[in-house]
Amino acid sequence: MRVSANGGTPEPLTKLVSGQSTHRWPAFMPDGKHFIYLGASHNDPQRSTALFFASLDGKVNRRVSAVVANAAFADGRLYFMRDDALLSQPFDSATGELSGVAAIVARNVRFDLSIWRSVFTVSDANVVAYQSGLASGNAVALFDATGRHMRDIATGAKHFDVVASPDGKKVATSIGDPNANIWIIDLASGALNRLTFEDGVNNSMVWAPDGRAIYYARDAPTGPLAIYRQNVSGQSAGELVYSGKRTALPSSISRDGRYLAVSLGASNEQPDVGIIDVVNHRLEALNSAQRAYEPKFSPDGKWLAFTANEGVREEILVMPFPLQPVKWQVSTAGGRFPMWSADGKKLFFVSPANMLMSADVQTTGDGFSSGRPVDRFRVELNPVPFRPIDVLPDGSVVISSAEGDTTPLTLRVN
Repeated sequence: MRVSANGGTPEPLTKLVSGQSTHRWPAFMPDGKHFIYLGASHNDPQRSTALFFASLDGKVNRRVSAVVANAAFADGRLYFMRDDALLSQPFDSATGELSGVAAIVARNVRFDLSIWRSVFTVSDANVVAYQSGLASGNAVALFDATGRHMRDIATGAKHFDVVASPDGKKVATSIGDPNANIWIIDLASGALNRLTFEDGVNNSMVWAPDGRAIYYARDAPTGPLAIYRQNVSGQSAGELVYSGKRTALPSSISRDGRYLAVSLGASNEQPDVGIIDVVNHRLEALNSAQRAYEPKFSPDGKWLAFTANEGVREEILVMPFPLQPVKWQVSTAGGRFPMWSADGKKLFFVSPANMLMSADVQTTGDGFSSGRPVDRFRVELNPVPFRPIDVLPDGSVVISSAEGDTTPLTLRVN
């Protein structure tokens, strides 16, 4: 996107083409009129990722070279990643043309394929700084209601979404990078059992009310993103629940198991809340004027909390279910990831400062009110997942933690 430094409405600067699902890591050229950016596909991140050269006036936008992560320009050379090596090659910043031969600057440079990002920076003074090592993984961690770290319940891999079962005895997590599958963690024994075995990305899980099945999104290498239902026993193949023109990510399910609340929207759509009737597979969109996502049913199924962004910041809102044109704001200074307590008397969420918050909730008939949100404790969340945190029925909290890393930076001159 582009926006005036004096403020205003952001407008698209690039447009996704067939085979792409994301544009990221833009960097200006010295003339301030051209820039480079990474174009990639979540379905095929290794073969479809490339660097592009474009201009602010939209007259130039073309592929430069196949790369796997962000790139940078300094002192007449383009710096980019190939495998785990940082390379540099002569580059004309006015025309976007590579020339000569690429030279290796450093090997074993850290690279996180989940966000197509390598950890390096360069300057015109012929100095490079980078971090060594691979992005190895993070932990699924369990905290009590006061924020005391109880234990890590899964480590040694790339863990993304985390969702507690209705009885609080299990946690579903998606594991893998760039492809991901769903695994079930037994909190008592620590056993880790795989649920899905499909290619692509399987995530955004929701437990059925009886805990016997999981709804999830499957983004396969071919075909559209779709929602499936899989028995936790694993005795049968996943059942297709929804596949339509709009991208839908499961977020919550009603107490009777009839309605699945989803986040709607793809890269070219405004995010919105949707409700899928899992019996007749029909989708109803909220059609909100603001950006809305992450809907969560209250335990009694009468209320729907969700995150909304009206252009200022993300806030937690609540509306009745079935959907009605009335809503209440719960957060006061921003929030994401709404979560209800088991009795429906508290609503939890995460503040922009990564503080777990809670607000008391009162409902009487068609009326809703909430108290002032209070701080619980700070959470260090993995920034990539759709669902990095969940509250268990006993008030304890499970999170997909941020990756801890103490590897030092290396500075290379000349």
